[in-house]
Amino acid sequence: MSSKIETVVVLGGSGNLGVLVVSALISTGFKVSVAVRQSSATAYAASVTVYKTDYSKDSLASIFQGQDAVISCIPRTRVADQKTVVDACIRAGVKRFLPSEYGGDTTLPDIEKRISFTAGKKEFGDYLVGKESAGLTWTRVFTGPFFDWMLTQSAREMNLGMGVMGWDLESFKVTMFDSGDQEFSCTNIKTVAEAIASVLTHADDTKNQNVYVSSFPRLTQNEVLAALERLSGRKFEVTQASTDDLAAKGEARIKRGEWLQGYIETVSASCYAPWGYNTFGARAEKWNAILELAKENLDDTLIQVLGISNK
Repeated sequence: MSSKIETVVVLGGSGNLGVLVVSALISTGFKVSVAVRQSSATAYAASVTVYKTDYSKDSLASIFQGQDAVISCIPRTRVADQKTVVDACIRAGVKRFLPSEYGGDTTLPDIEKRISFTAGKKEFGDYLVGKESAGLTWTRVFTGPFFDWMLTQSAREMNLGMGVMGWDLESFKVTMFDSGDQEFSCTNIKTVAEAIASVLTHADDTKNQNVYVSSFPRLTQNEVLAALERLSGRKFEVTQASTDDLAAKGEARIKRGEWLQGYIETVSASCYAPWGYNTFGARAEKWNAILELAKENLDDTLIQVLGISNK
């Protein structure tokens, strides 16, 4: 059986990332379909085939017939549903499955003890790898936080005490974690979509691999702050905080059922903490080169973000 991938189905293609993934796949030359729930009203390019599904195994297996790859962009709250997706892929003879990762490194030993919401992804990851013997290949794509998207999120609209990942560009405020010098990796959201498409054009290189990509593999919070102040001509109000304290606060919120705030606080802490969750460094530099991703400029990204923020 040829390893070349030509036909691709996207699950969750109506979300912020999913829409960009569909566009990137079309631009790369794939024949693209999307599988959406009955209630979805998202419009796609004329070349995209749209299937409605209840996400049952029978429904998905029918949709996946004749498809080379399935890309999951489903929300983090539905990660457990992906076991059904994998089973449907195997039944339909799909060659490659990309699960909904696109964040921090959930393969780290015991990371679920620090960040509880990673437990579901770790469990599913073990399930997916265990299906190699059934003929399904996989690629997990780790990207760190969606950098430009994250910077444009309004702390006020999201009812958070701080901006996402500590940044509040509307008010020119930042929560600086620990020393501010901890390296982290992050990726602009359009680059995430381009990386996913490139995984499929480099199917042999990425077969059964954990792939780490990043627009900025070795960034620090202090570097971002200095660039933002230089480009905006504004001094930011800086508040100091501890990653350990914020992680504990976020986990306590999640246990109380305050999911969104707890999730944001825990993710923010894990970005800058010295746990390695979002520290890809050389791994991202290696995979960026393999996938032939263009090098990106921090100033260019921040100029665009500041323009969006100031509209």
